Amino acid sequence: MKSHKAESSASWFYWTARFVCMVLFKVGWRLSVQGAENVPLSGSVIFSSNHRSYADPPLVSVSCPRPIHFLAKKELFRFRPFGWLITNLNSHPLNRKSGSGGVKEMQRLLAQRCGVLVFPEGKRHKSPGLGSAKPGVGLLAIKTKTPVVPIYIHNSDLMGYFKKLTVVYGSPISPEGFSSYQDFADRVLSEIQDLRKRFLKQ
Repeated sequence: MKSHKAESSASWFYWTARFVCMVLFKVGWRLSVQGAENVPLSGSVIFSSNHRSYADPPLVSVSCPRPIHFLAKKELFRFRPFGWLITNLNSHPLNRKSGSGGVKEMQRLLAQRCGVLVFPEGKRHKSPGLGSAKPGVGLLAIKTKTPVVPIYIHNSDLMGYFKKLTVVYGSPISPEGFSSYQDFADRVLSEIQDLRKRFLKQ
């Protein structure tokens, strides 16, 4: 696995892949971004979004004003063009049979003051709306004392129909005062749900 430098540094491969994806999303799907001013530009931070499509990590990567690291199941790296793309967008292969390996990798990245992407639902949720929260994002935030930026991604599951894509960033949520991983994960998902409701009312 390749190593990554701390905080906001990223290779020219990252910025090249990010630029290519941004052009693709802007031209093909009229990507728009709301609330980017809510993103802390330095220090460790957890980004947490709804998850409807394999395109969600690249969407967050290109819409965020700072580099983001994320985990992806190792099977996605088998298709070399896609594997090259997500690797150069700071993706790390995850063996889902390895137990706590993913959490340890995220903790390592946060200790280096990086931004990481975690899906509170734990996996893709194909039904309309949001699924239920898993405790993983709560565990990571509370153990590392790291704020979470909630994100709502609109229409990533309908990219085949060339629907307009939107990524909405909310205000950071502090894990301070929470002891239950599940309670904090529920809070994060509730904030994403609120972002979704406000967006759909626009």
